Amino acid sequence: MSANRGLGYKQLDSGSAHLTPRTPRSTRTGRPVTSFKDIEDDEDDYVPGFGARSGGGGRGGRIEETEQETQTYPLLRSSTSATFPEDVHDSHSRYAPSPRSWSSRPAHSSTPTTTATTRQGQGQGFRSRLKFQQFDNVRLKRVAESTPLILGVFLSLILLILLLLSVHRPSVLREYILKNSTDPQLLDKLIVGGGGAMIDYTNRTNFPLEAIEYEEECWSLMQKHGGMRGGYWDQPKPKPAESTAAAAGSDDDDDDILGLLDMEMDVPHEHQPGEHDTCSSTITYMLDGEVGLFYDLALIAQTAAFARERNRTFIIDDSRWNRGNWTDHFQDVRKTQPGPEPNCLPPPANELVVTQRTAKFHFGHMFADNYENPYKYDVSRQKPIYDHAYNSFKNTILPSNYIRRQLTRLRQHFATKPYIGIHIRHGDRYPTNQKWRGDYVPMSEFTKATKETWNTLRTADPSHYTDFKPTVYIASDSYAALEDYKSLAGATVESIGALQTSGDHTWRYMASPHGYVQRVFNGRKTRQDERIRWTQGVILDFAMMSGAWLADGERGPGASICTASSNICRMAAVALGWERAFDQKRWVDADWQGIVYPPWEAFEYH
Repeated sequence: MSANRGLGYKQLDSGSAHLTPRTPRSTRTGRPVTSFKDIEDDEDDYVPGFGARSGGGGRGGRIEETEQETQTYPLLRSSTSATFPEDVHDSHSRYAPSPRSWSSRPAHSSTPTTTATTRQGQGQGFRSRLKFQQFDNVRLKRVAESTPLILGVFLSLILLILLLLSVHRPSVLREYILKNSTDPQLLDKLIVGGGGAMIDYTNRTNFPLEAIEYEEECWSLMQKHGGMRGGYWDQPKPKPAESTAAAAGSDDDDDDILGLLDMEMDVPHEHQPGEHDTCSSTITYMLDGEVGLFYDLALIAQTAAFARERNRTFIIDDSRWNRGNWTDHFQDVRKTQPGPEPNCLPPPANELVVTQRTAKFHFGHMFADNYENPYKYDVSRQKPIYDHAYNSFKNTILPSNYIRRQLTRLRQHFATKPYIGIHIRHGDRYPTNQKWRGDYVPMSEFTKATKETWNTLRTADPSHYTDFKPTVYIASDSYAALEDYKSLAGATVESIGALQTSGDHTWRYMASPHGYVQRVFNGRKTRQDERIRWTQGVILDFAMMSGAWLADGERGPGASICTASSNICRMAAVALGWERAFDQKRWVDADWQGIVYPPWEAFEYH
């Protein structure tokens, strides 16, 4: 005890026995004493014989107050105590006095309780500031994280506004774009020319162009002039050359200026001396052989309808077709649809024509917006477009005399009693319903649809459909698919007819020997005579399974079963007629089975 007596520590009496034992701590730092060096440093704050040093702001006051504070806040106080620190690990930092606070304190605290209360209040104030800073940090973090979302919503609203303007008030956007981004010299050129944004053939030497070259020119015009503007297929409004400057600077003539930029499909031609027989205005569809036959026929049906609507001469260019001549399969459209100038000569070939590659520019959204019925829903919206195709197949796209003779013989041989037409497409065309996962529609779906459709026909007209089992005609590009259907249907059908199994050598010769693959059909190993023969065979199959081009007294199918992903199936609905196909539901899609909207489309394009 003699060694410790000189240090001036208070002696614990019996009344202090209730104090909780504590870990030795340095009175200056509040850290546990870990070495004799710490004890020696603490002893320097005391003077033997005089006790603790004192003085305003001296170390003695700090030591005494810290000692008193230590006695008031024991380390091992119960966690249920009201004065238990909120965070034990941070207690030494939260309650440690700051250097600035000691300079304003008196040399000695009046009582230990007052000192402890003051220090507790300072600690609570520090904690409040710390919580406020933490709250600010969390708030700033949340703002930073939500900033991209806010910007995205703002940009989406701007795009939505622009979209609504482009649909409901396109003239506002056109006027702004032209005034701010269009070269005035380009406007003058287009106005003087009076022909709209047309293809420049200056550097072209061979006509007509390849289908892919027409597509490239269309993309070039779209990029150069910002796409098609105005109404669908707007006609230019020619203005005199001398009024060009006035038109360009007048707000009243903005509509005329904008109309001159619209792309045209039919090109007017002036009569030249010695060329009085040249057609003054035409619409030409060019066949290139890169797609299936009915892919082209579906587009031709709409193009011919547009030529009738605009009173233009309709021409089909088959110079690059790999299926022979158009007249090998169909009648000349100059005779079936003569137009306003019968027997006129085709104009020069250096004009914009329609091909399957440029169909996206002619029959896109603007076409649908112009011809769909906005007051109907479901497939009824397509009725005007359907009527275009129906009239074209009835009056313009007619089989050649040779095909007509073969079709008459085929119907006399097979269509002697009511039957159902079925088209099974294999080869390179797969169903669009993901239910089948990239495979062909199971043959069981066709046999099931055959049975259900026949029962529906018998219920609707039992006097006409008297047989208990159905009679079917199968049009298929795959002989293997035909055999699969026959083996699966078995005795559930009365009889099955097809070109592949017919007794006539000519018909079997026309039938497709394998699944239709466009790449193989266009390949070098396929001869030209084979392409012509198989094309004639698919025309016969289409007529038998759909009832197209029926002559007086001939019988067509009671219903047609097919997959809507095939263009033959799309045109089969046209051949059946609207009432039978959709009102009476005689057009049966084995792929989507009526669960897709719309159930029918007039054509496709890539």
